[in-house]
Amino acid sequence: MKTLNLCLLGILFIQMEVSAQDWKIKLDSILTEISIRGLFNGQVLLVEKGIVTFHGAYGYFHKKPIGKNTLLPIASIDKTITAAGLMLLEQEGLLSFEDKITRFLPGLPYKNVTVEHLLNQTSGIPNFLATAMRYGDTTQVMNEEDILNVVTEVQPEGGSPGDKFHYNNSNYFLVRQIIEQVAGTSYVDFMKEKVFAPFHMNGSELLSPKLPDSVNADNFYQPGGRIFSTVDDLFRFSLSYQDDHVISSENRQRAVSKPVLNDGTASSYGLGWYILESEDGKSVGHWGGGESVKAYLELYLHEDKSLALLSVDCTPYMDAIYAMIRDIWEGREYQVPQRVAAYNIDPELFEEYEGSYLLPRMGLLHISSANGKLFLRPDPIPGKEELVPVSDSTFMFANQDLRWQFYRQHGKVVGFGFEGQPENMGPKQ
Repeated sequence: MKTLNLCLLGILFIQMEVSAQDWKIKLDSILTEISIRGLFNGQVLLVEKGIVTFHGAYGYFHKKPIGKNTLLPIASIDKTITAAGLMLLEQEGLLSFEDKITRFLPGLPYKNVTVEHLLNQTSGIPNFLATAMRYGDTTQVMNEEDILNVVTEVQPEGGSPGDKFHYNNSNYFLVRQIIEQVAGTSYVDFMKEKVFAPFHMNGSELLSPKLPDSVNADNFYQPGGRIFSTVDDLFRFSLSYQDDHVISSENRQRAVSKPVLNDGTASSYGLGWYILESEDGKSVGHWGGGESVKAYLELYLHEDKSLALLSVDCTPYMDAIYAMIRDIWEGREYQVPQRVAAYNIDPELFEEYEGSYLLPRMGLLHISSANGKLFLRPDPIPGKEELVPVSDSTFMFANQDLRWQFYRQHGKVVGFGFEGQPENMGPKQ
């Protein structure tokens, strides 16, 4: 009887183990299938209680198969890692979060902006690329030093620091400049030598983009280096980040705590982390997007779980893929994303759509066409996004799962905005 009971327990254990593996087999199978269909190229890592429970690589990057060690762009997740680098300088006593940024960059007019204002994106500074686009020579490649020179000369006015959160890449543009001033070396060398090693990001690199063949207002800005990494390195970064031997417990607490604004309300962006607090607990993360890139790094602190997801050349499907991964992981019903069918639109419609539209919350958006394609450019930001037709009046970004619509009244185009929200459309100017 004792032997029989042990056998039954063994069978039960095996059944439980197989059941526990079912979601992993299912997820891997689906990701493999949709990658074959060209809907997903990237890497996925899921972690529970410090143990990797799923790690996969799918599809292609630059026409080469993506492996688990293939370096992929992480877009704005580099803000989280850059903020961590600055924390290391603070822990060495080389600067303070309360330091005014003019201590390091005396040519700037933002006298009351502190280092912490930059890190939590409440500085109120303007968008520097807009200033460079207006006053600089956009027929020539401009690096960060060139941009800073234009800003120092023009002295564009900013808002009151601490009034509100405003996600603005210029904040971390200045963080990189401060790192260079304090460390006495380039941002690229500092990150390679002083940050990647303690955070065990052994495979990560900073790579410079290829210079364009011709320079114009859409591509004149060329940053020095952008971080390329793997989901495995992002996981090691998150583990080291939570280790008191690298980031002090005081700094870590400060980084993932909601900053208090001037009016007493709380913002949801700490020192390089978005912060979500609910009845279920606390989560932090950062996301990145760009041309043909979408990246996710999320730490579910209340569950001791984390997710890292990097993707290239499949961004129209990534929100749906992300949701599917989360649903399968957590045992919920899920939907497999399907390819969006190409729509053959009459390009003559583009003439009716061209123009400027003033949206209540987004400002002025410029619509233009070239070579049989339609484009959107926010004013006064350089660069433009292709609008891919879904129907005669609805469009999506070529690299984002976001739907737009042109609205008509009495046969004429009168507005533009998010699909199905005529009440929030921006009237044509």
